[in-house]
Amino acid sequence: MGAVFSKCLPGSKPLRLMIVGISGAGKTSTMMRVLQIMASTKNEKRGSGILVGTHSSSIGMNQGECKMFGKKCLLIELGGQEHFRDSWFNHLTGADAILFVMDGANMNTYEESREEFLRVAEDPALLSKPLLLFVNKSDVDDTFAGFETIVHDFGLENVPWLTTRQFRVMEGSALEGEGVFTLFRWLVGASQNKAKRPAVQQSIRSGSALLQ
Repeated sequence: MGAVFSKCLPGSKPLRLMIVGISGAGKTSTMMRVLQIMASTKNEKRGSGILVGTHSSSIGMNQGECKMFGKKCLLIELGGQEHFRDSWFNHLTGADAILFVMDGANMNTYEESREEFLRVAEDPALLSKPLLLFVNKSDVDDTFAGFETIVHDFGLENVPWLTTRQFRVMEGSALEGEGVFTLFRWLVGASQNKAKRPAVQQSIRSGSALLQ
């Protein structure tokens, strides 16, 4: 079982941020990138962390710990192979927030990602959980499916669960680090404010939008 381990952070119980998505979406890269950012920062307002050990691609579960925006966070990445996906739901019920990562540049897995995302988004036991859909690999310009295409194809314009949870769609690149810091900042904030009703607003950032 591949894993990313950091020193246990003392003190209060950490926020549990769960990362899911099909194999090859970039979940490990996304988690590693934010851990690296937190491990290198000295800014008390942003966070800090220690990254220790090795990692491999998603085989069962990867995890790491860091401090972000004054909160201890446990990042748990669940394996994306098909035989692992039913077991996601055993873990997601204990999440403080959920990050679903999809490869926005791979049209061969596009429909599979859509189906798995909707399984997570529509699960009755998870409807109160903050949820962020991260459309990864925006640096692959020739094949990347833009924000508007994703929202339309996934049927996100008017879905019932938008009234029960905080939700955001964001595009970026884990490899380049684009958007990763911002998406985890949102996850930490949303996990502490689960009662807030979502409202739709257009982001000033090109190619992304907020539903929060």
